[in-house]
Amino acid sequence: MEHQRKFLGQVEKAMPAGVRFKSEIQRVLGVDRHRAYRIVQRKAKLTLDEAAKLARTYGISLDESLELRPQTVVFVFARLDLSIPGEYRSYLERLLAVLENAAGSPDLELVFVVDDLPIFYAMEFPLLTYFKLFAWYRDMNPDDEVPFEDFRARLQGEDLEPLFGSVSRAYRNMPSTEIWYAHSLSPLLLHLDYYRQLKVFREPGTWQTILGQLEALLKRVENYAARSKKGIGEGCDLEMCLSPVHPGHGKLVVNAGGRRRVVLKLHSINSMATGDTLFCEEVQGSVNGNIRKCKSLSGKSEIERKAYIGGLLKSLKQLRKKWK
Repeated sequence: MEHQRKFLGQVEKAMPAGVRFKSEIQRVLGVDRHRAYRIVQRKAKLTLDEAAKLARTYGISLDESLELRPQTVVFVFARLDLSIPGEYRSYLERLLAVLENAAGSPDLELVFVVDDLPIFYAMEFPLLTYFKLFAWYRDMNPDDEVPFEDFRARLQGEDLEPLFGSVSRAYRNMPSTEIWYAHSLSPLLLHLDYYRQLKVFREPGTWQTILGQLEALLKRVENYAARSKKGIGEGCDLEMCLSPVHPGHGKLVVNAGGRRRVVLKLHSINSMATGDTLFCEEVQGSVNGNIRKCKSLSGKSEIERKAYIGGLLKSLKQLRKKWK
């Protein structure tokens, strides 16, 4: 029953803090107390249906647990279609639950490799968030030439902005190390420039407001880095770093509850995740190597921080000048 022992260990680590293992097994599987006890004590074998139900409930890969596919990494991926009403709201609700669960872990460690403006920060500014969603939607639906304002109005009807705030706050409540580099804003600025040339902004002031929100966001991030704290007041610890080289694909490395997971960014708003041990160890090693190259932008590193944020703000001014 070695595979079952390993699988149940992963299930237990994935359960919310304060939940009794046996009681949760009984609840999820709908079995009596005696069978739940025997399963927990490894005296009874799980059925395939029971294992599948636990795996679905806690987002655990049976392939990983049973080592069914050596040299293969299994990712969790949820397809996102913004043309389906309510789908993005459901996605945000699931994301919020994951963030809040991780934030409750006393041993949480999070490293964020920033190769594009983090959606968690963008969500502090709704118009900026709608543009990131719009750029992704147009990439995925090139035949739909919907103007930005119409796209935004459609999503505003789903009452997403309270969720934007909740997701952003949940991230700010997670201590983290962020690795930025010289061109972390480039994907967003290139999209802004591209879609302005396509005349997707029907209202003249829209793109100016987006740039204004981006400028305000950069100044807010600079304040977070200066205090080494995210958010208002005390906040959670933030170590902001500047990599002298491209840090690689955008990703999150999350260590929580004795488990390590890697979340790879696919585009500006969606991602895929895995807990594959060998893959996560290799990514962690790569990230650690990159951190050793970095300059700190937090706390007393005022000269480096102002030079970096100032360079990003300068790129916004250059874009404004070009568009005038």
